[in-house]
Parts: sequence; C-alpha cells; structure tokens
Amino acid sequence: MVDDNDELAELVGAINHYLTTIKSRFQENHFQRKELQIQARVAEAERSRTEAVIFSISEAVLVSDKYDALLMANRAAESLLGLDLKKSMRQPLEKHLRDEELLELIRQTRRNKQRNVVRLLERPGGDDQRKLSLKVLLSCVLGSDEEVIGVVAVIHDITAEKEIARLKDEFVNSVSHELKTPLASIRAYAEMLADNEAGSEKEKRKFCEIIQEQSERLNRLIDNILNISRIESGLLKVSMEPLSLAGLVEEVITAMQPQARDKRVRLVFEDRSEEVVVQGDRDMLYQAVMNLLSNAIKYSPPGQEVVIRLLRSEAQQAVVEVEDRGIGIPRQCLERILEKF
Repeated sequence: MVDDNDELAELVGAINHYLTTIKSRFQENHFQRKELQIQARVAEAERSRTEAVIFSISEAVLVSDKYDALLMANRAAESLLGLDLKKSMRQPLEKHLRDEELLELIRQTRRNKQRNVVRLLERPGGDDQRKLSLKVLLSCVLGSDEEVIGVVAVIHDITAEKEIARLKDEFVNSVSHELKTPLASIRAYAEMLADNEAGSEKEKRKFCEIIQEQSERLNRLIDNILNISRIESGLLKVSMEPLSLAGLVEEVITAMQPQARDKRVRLVFEDRSEEVVVQGDRDMLYQAVMNLLSNAIKYSPPGQEVVIRLLRSEAQQAVVEVEDRGIGIPRQCLERILEKF
C-alpha cells in the first residue's frame, strides 16, 4: 500500500500487479499439479486393477500400444508364448514374440481398426507331439478421437476341448458299432424263425440260443455304458467290505470253466500269497477279474493254458495276474488299453 501522491506509486503499483499475477499463476499451477497428481494416482490405481484382472485370467492375454510395443501380459501368455515379461515390457513385440502369424494378426487388427476378430491357429506341441489348437480373439482399443491406441489379444488353448470332442466322436462311433453287431444277429435269426427257415427243432433251438446269447451281449454293452456314465458322474455307489481275494478269484474261475472247456483252454490258479483280505467292492473286483480272464480265454489258441496268480508285492499290495499264450496286444495299442471300449 502506497500513497497515490508518492512519486514511486506508479512503479509500486506495477510491481504489485506483477506480483499478484505471479502469485495467481503460481497458485493455479499448484492446483493443476495437485490435480495431475490425483489423476496420476487414479490412473495408477486403474492400471493396478487392470493388471490384477489380466493376471487373474487363465487365458493368455497380450496388450500392445499403437506402435506394437508390449504394454501388458499375464503369466499364461508368458508360459504359452515363451515370453520373458521383465525383458519384453515396453519393447517391440517383434523382438520377443517368435510367433510370426500371431504378430501379423496383431498388426493387421491395428491397421484395419478391427474389433472382435477371431482366428484359429495350430501349433506344434511339446514332447507328446500333440498339436496345440489356439483360439485367438483380437480387438482394437480406440481413443476419444477414434484413433487406435492399442490392441488386446486373448489366446485360449482349446487343445483339450478338441481332444474331448474327438474322443466323444470315437466313443459314439465305437458304441454304435458294438451295438449294431448283436442287433443285426438278433434281427437276422428272428426273421429266419419268422419265415420258418429252421428245418428242424434242433435248428430252431440253435437260432433261439444265438438270439439269447446276442441279447445277453447287448445287455452287457448297455450295462457297461451305464456304468461308465455313473462312474464319470460320481453316481456309482461303491460298497466297500473286507473280502478274501483268493475266494473271489476261485469264484471267477468256476464261472469261466465252461467257456474255457469249449475253447479247450486249461485254467491254472497259482496262489503265492498267504490269505489276502482286501477292502473293496465285491461286484466291481469280480467284474474286473472276469474281464481279464474272459479276454485271456477268448484270445488263447486251443490247447493252451491260462495262469491266474495271486501274490503279495514287496510294497504289501495284493496283486492279481492273468497270463495267457494268446496273440497279445500290439505295442502301438498298449497306451490305449484303458480307453473306453
């Protein structure tokens, strides 16, 4: 504050005005700085949340900027694409991404400003030589001026899904084939009986026996399908009880003796263990041993013997072995013996 009559009043007034302007601008800049700091914190929080979401996604996710530099990726992408996240962040994708086809897809999506692009890629697998099937979803991220600011790529490994679909088709085809055979026999012999093609009572009885045998086979196939369904859905009830394994094996041998006699196959039971009592489901164990013994008899040449052994392993496990002199299983099929049917 100065006296208006003072000769320095005009100069002091100009200085005051200048200082006031500087102060106003300083305060304005201070407020802007505070606002920018708040915006930066909000942006950082948003980025952290986005990273947390991306890292929680099981599928591989890549985010690139408008210059095709890597902005963000998760562990799934690192594992699937062989990336090193520490070295590749903020670096051009072409330096670290070895998949040229995927890299070109990202570039095309950015150049064409495309959204919701879906592509299927096939890639060599690992040690098991199984091909990887990848479903890639790409989409551009556009700014307020409709310019591309980045590309998001989500890579879903659908190898297991395709394998399940293939196995399902094989299962349906196999079951259809297995069911058609007994049905065709039943239909053929039923038609022959209806047309009075059996010349004697003996032939009629034979036709009826074949129909009965094929009906039982058909029933067994249906039971197998239902059991598989129950096992996989967890609905099959298991009745655990203590039981003598030697007694169970002897019951199976007694039940299979007629089949063995018809084939002229001798059944030999070697019990190399002391009394073995196990906890198990009697019907399931009976069916498992019967399946092994039935196959051994079916594929053994006439005049051979099938040996059933019961022993206790060094690890105190009960072991049932069925050995035959049949045609054996081809080596290339050994890895598939536990598949359905």
